[in-house]
Amino acid sequence: MTSTRFIFGLLLLTFTAFSLAMTWDAGFWSVFPPFDDLPTTQIFGDLVMAANIALFLLARDARERGRPLWPVALTALGVALLGSIAILLYLTLDAVASRWPDAPRRAH
Repeated sequence: MTSTRFIFGLLLLTFTAFSLAMTWDAGFWSVFPPFDDLPTTQIFGDLVMAANIALFLLARDARERGRPLWPVALTALGVALLGSIAILLYLTLDAVASRWPDAPRRAH
């Protein structure tokens, strides 16, 4: 689990730094596509679908582990503002939380 936590944490830090640099350079609203051509619309739609699938899987995993769904709901709101950074943050914190002795374990 340590390597999983390390990988998610590294991805979180690296991509957050990159996103902050791009947002600082171009501004927050400039990252949204103008939807003036089909390829841009397709890529944006694909990313929205991928984020929703990831959130569905996170919610299912939380239910299977007997954990509350409010962290997944907060992550869903975070995706609207932060994109994949919110999902990476959830996964990093979940990897840390699963190391706690009282954390519910999945039956294998």
